[in-house]
Amino acid sequence: MQGSVDTAITELRAFVGAQSDAELARRLELDKSALTAWRSRGRVPDRYQRFLDQVKSGKPLQEIEVWPSLHSAGHRVALVRFTLLRQELALSGKVDQAMQVFKSLRPFWLVMYRAVHDIRTKMVALGAEVQTAQALVMQDDLRDPLATANRVAAQLAEDLRDNPNLFNFD
Repeated sequence: MQGSVDTAITELRAFVGAQSDAELARRLELDKSALTAWRSRGRVPDRYQRFLDQVKSGKPLQEIEVWPSLHSAGHRVALVRFTLLRQELALSGKVDQAMQVFKSLRPFWLVMYRAVHDIRTKMVALGAEVQTAQALVMQDDLRDPLATANRVAAQLAEDLRDNPNLFNFD
């Protein structure tokens, strides 16, 4: 299994033109310890394996080329959405309760997954670049922050209901 991880990392480095693991991590916007973690677990995360499979399949590279910027844009939208979702608790002064909620990043990653999906949908529908789609999604979210918080809460509840194993994952 280790060979396949090393092969995948080598292929990713070649694709993005990185000379070292540290440079690859930077270009993929990962912590520098991520590749070490991949090796110790004996597997590359599914999204990177799918990425490599897409490259090898000869599919158009348009989606591959926008992935890092799409990921970053999704992160920014998710931060806005998560802040709107948890604003009442954050402003409540209930520090102990707020700390417990904000210590678990699981809900944030689910919100981010939806944000990336929303940006990608906007890109396809409008033929827009990542940054334009991000701005449009954020603009929609901020026009009615309460409605956004309610929608995100409902989506988060749905995601957790559809994936009960996430309750035990930290």
